[in-house]
Amino acid sequence: MLDDYYSNRAGHGYSGLQQIQNLDKKNFYLGTVVQVSSREVTIQIDNLSLLTHRLLRQSDLVPNTINYYVVIDSVSGIYFGQVVQNRIPIGVSREFLSDESHKEQVYAEAIVDILGLEGNSDKSFRLPGFSRPGVTEKVYLANGPLIEHFVSSMELHTNEEDSYDEPDTEDGANSFAYLSCFQDEALRLVSPQTLFDRHLMVVGTTNSGKSTTALSVLDWLINAHKKVLLIDPTGEYKDSFTEDDEMEKLTLGCDTVVDSGSLSVLDWSMIFDCNENTQQGTLSDAIRSLRYQAKFKRPDPFIKQGRIITEVQHELSKVGKDDTSFDVNLLPEQITEEAVEE
Repeated sequence: MLDDYYSNRAGHGYSGLQQIQNLDKKNFYLGTVVQVSSREVTIQIDNLSLLTHRLLRQSDLVPNTINYYVVIDSVSGIYFGQVVQNRIPIGVSREFLSDESHKEQVYAEAIVDILGLEGNSDKSFRLPGFSRPGVTEKVYLANGPLIEHFVSSMELHTNEEDSYDEPDTEDGANSFAYLSCFQDEALRLVSPQTLFDRHLMVVGTTNSGKSTTALSVLDWLINAHKKVLLIDPTGEYKDSFTEDDEMEKLTLGCDTVVDSGSLSVLDWSMIFDCNENTQQGTLSDAIRSLRYQAKFKRPDPFIKQGRIITEVQHELSKVGKDDTSFDVNLLPEQITEEAVEE
């Protein structure tokens, strides 16, 4: 199964990254799994010479650093992972390492974060869940087709236009980011469908670049001619877009209003931050009174002072479930009217 990716027999389409390989996977061999935990996998590099720079046709491999990708040939399928730590055992002296004849006697270790699993019956990579490779299973450097197949598995292809077999547009609008694979090659990834299929949250500390990241995503969507609804409570982005961006700017309370009937009493209570003791009940009564006034097109607050209670209750009972709109400007006066007691 793994051999197919190194000999280009896997049958998965990719966009030209290292299409001509036909190399035996032993040229990409790195080591074996020596420790497995719920979070990470430790591999033992068979000798230091395997960590040296390699140039295999179109594959420029630098395995003596971190953040490169590996695959584990397992009985459960192919595990795809990223090297997050490389180390030489403590106690090995510099003099020992500098002697070329000793390289075969030094066993380095690498920590791998497992990112995906392609089972024996699967056609794409998926999240590994609780599955992990086994001890003594062999580890190889991931080549271009494997990396691209993994990225393609993480994308959501809802139609043919999103497929990696399709050429990218001139402005690169179909992809949000690029993944550096080898020295002179990169993969485009993250389509709009993948980024916004469910929810996207940008988190971080103060001055960590949250706003800049969000602005980059918005700029990418606008250039791709995607529709965007931006709600900006603080006005942070008011000067970030020009008329050429075809963004229509609306300011709530100036040139834009929200229909009072589209908000429930609970929504209004949250807006005014009412307490649960008396304020929420008073606000609810005031809104109901104003809905009665709006129902009969009366431009004034509903007066309760000096009136018979049963008469007031009879009039307010005429407010139906469809009578939701009211004049928000009358709300302060109506709240005062609700202070009338028996």
